[in-house]
Amino acid sequence: MRVVSWNIQYGIEAAMAAREIADSADMRDFDVLLLQEMDEPGTATVAEAFSANYTYATTGLHANTGRDFGNAVVTRWPIRRTAEIPLPHRASVNGQARSATHAVVGVGDHDVSCYSVHTEIPLLSLARRIEQFAAVAQDVGWQPFELAVVGGDFNTVTARGVRALADTLRGVGLEKVSSTTPSYRRRGRNLILDHIFASGFADATSSGVVEGTTASDHAPIWVELELPAGAADE
Repeated sequence: MRVVSWNIQYGIEAAMAAREIADSADMRDFDVLLLQEMDEPGTATVAEAFSANYTYATTGLHANTGRDFGNAVVTRWPIRRTAEIPLPHRASVNGQARSATHAVVGVGDHDVSCYSVHTEIPLLSLARRIEQFAAVAQDVGWQPFELAVVGGDFNTVTARGVRALADTLRGVGLEKVSSTTPSYRRRGRNLILDHIFASGFADATSSGVVEGTTASDHAPIWVELELPAGAADE
């Protein structure tokens, strides 16, 4: 099962992102695509390019763009159910609220609980951002599904932030499965902002960061997960 996560900056270049996904051997055969900073028309553009299903959720318009600002789960498999997970604490600068998008995706014989997440930038204190991580972890813990995938942009600009995120999600059995290669560069710093975590899978057989894309300031990340024995042949 191939999972891709990509923050497409404000969702503006959705059509370009769809083309770059189609052109990438690491992305084009995705089973689950987790998108952040999207609006619904942009999400539909990406999904339609791959004849895929999607669910989208937003907390409202972004103060800088006037466009809906939310997260999406796109998949070629059936979507069984969906939910929006509100995250605590608004942005200290513009009052932006955040949420995660949850979809239960039927992959072969398995239901996979998938989350697309975008937590607040570090102007919000780490303690409050850990509470955002914990809101996602709590929802994962409530779900009755054996398999879970949590991915997105967690704005972890420090090693301390990465550890706090990993520790919080490990509490509900999720382990980081994505690459440790930086996915974002700003002011000469290479940062690991984007992550994928999973639980219940037999193994994470490979992972990486897609270099050279132009649709966003973030690079897409991907991971190949091995379904447990007994899964239907994909």
